[in-house]
Parts: sequence; structure tokens; C-alpha cells
Amino acid sequence: MNRVFTRDVLNDMSDEQIERAIEGLKRASRSKDGFAAQTELCYAQREQSWRKIRKIRHAEYMKQQVKKTHFSR
Repeated sequence: MNRVFTRDVLNDMSDEQIERAIEGLKRASRSKDGFAAQTELCYAQREQSWRKIRKIRHAEYMKQQVKKTHFSR
């Protein structure tokens, strides 16, 4: 089975594109032959999860940087 959503493809997709892909894959995975869609769904959901975690961590980092800037003055 060839993956449709390779790492490079997922990296190039916007958050909205990933969300739409997940919704489509959820529908496709309910079909009789939905195993491939279920696998692709896992890859897309994992990418979405990583992005959410990265955004949270980045916000925390930026908050710390702002605090450091204010204390150093």
C-alpha cells in the first residue's frame, strides 16, 4: 500500500486542509474496504496532534521570552 499522506505532503498542508482530509478519511474509513483510509486517517490525525502540541509549546516559549524581556529592563 502506498501512502497518500506522506510526511512531506502533510507538512505542506495547511491546518484547514488537514481538517478537511480528516473528515473525508473518517467517511471513507466506514466503507467496506476502509482499511487504507483508516491508516491514512491515523497519519493525518497524528500530524494534527503534533501541530496542536507545537502551537502550545511555542506560545509557552514566547510567554517566557516576554517575561525575560520585561525583567531585564
